[in-house]
Amino acid sequence: MISILHLSLLLGLRSYTVGTDTAQYVSFYNNQINFNGNGSAIYIFLEKIIWRLFGPNYHVFLFILSTITIILIVLAFSNFSRRYEFIFLNIYIFISYYFYFESFNAQRQFLAISVTMIALVLLNKNRWLLSLLLIVLATGIHSTAIIMLAAYPIKYIKKTKLNFFLVCIISAIFGLSSNQLTVFFSHLFSHYNMYTNAIGLSSRGGSFFLGLFIFFMLILGVYFSDILKDQEGSFLVFLTAIGSILYMVGMQSQLIIRVADYFLIYATISIPIVIYKVSKKFIQSKIVYLFLSATVMIAGIVILIYKLSGNLGEIIPYTLH
Repeated sequence: MISILHLSLLLGLRSYTVGTDTAQYVSFYNNQINFNGNGSAIYIFLEKIIWRLFGPNYHVFLFILSTITIILIVLAFSNFSRRYEFIFLNIYIFISYYFYFESFNAQRQFLAISVTMIALVLLNKNRWLLSLLLIVLATGIHSTAIIMLAAYPIKYIKKTKLNFFLVCIISAIFGLSSNQLTVFFSHLFSHYNMYTNAIGLSSRGGSFFLGLFIFFMLILGVYFSDILKDQEGSFLVFLTAIGSILYMVGMQSQLIIRVADYFLIYATISIPIVIYKVSKKFIQSKIVYLFLSATVMIAGIVILIYKLSGNLGEIIPYTLH
């Protein structure tokens, strides 16, 4: 509850100058302009409700959407993480690996991501219809959420090392086909024409190395633990693997990175499980657990310093006014 309160306040009370796209969101809210024309009907509906209840106070608008986002993400953490100590690493990775700070910029997408996370919580409990309904709602918030339909076949394929690498190969092919992906999304949602032959829309911020580190941790789990025998853990590992591969091969495409975030966000949950599973294979399991946890935490500090030093997402200087 403290984490939800703290993260929601910090994210929700920011000025419109904090986050690359925040000024645009606030402008559309204050002037009641429909955002992007298509692929955002649910987002526009939420915006209209907040406007009718609270008027042109953009801080309330940002705070409500931010609070919903954080609550749903932390609920996903608590549903997927079966051990109390995992929650600390869940939130630590969420912040230090820059997912949290990305939500300052890509507010609408991270609201959609949070809804898809709850959808997969329900899928994990075999509540198909409600899960699919949430995917539809998420797509109405940010059209890229439609990509999470891929999680449904992944949930039910046999989790073997061979299938793990087949999924990785398919993900790499998908990531290398960024031009075709752009055309596909452009046909479904016209506003994605902005990515077609666009200049200056490549991803920045060491995406390759972040994807590589997370993929290395997953390989550690696949080869040195029994995580593939764990129905829930293996599902999360497969999802995270897709995101890590897309981060590595799609680093030149902002659209691929946006799509990858829907999958890589599960690194916040899968990495603590991998660490726990691997450590259980050793006699000195507590020492191994602490060593691997420290490695992940130090990597997070390096990532956070690197990205904040480049002011990625234009988070600095943070202000409430």
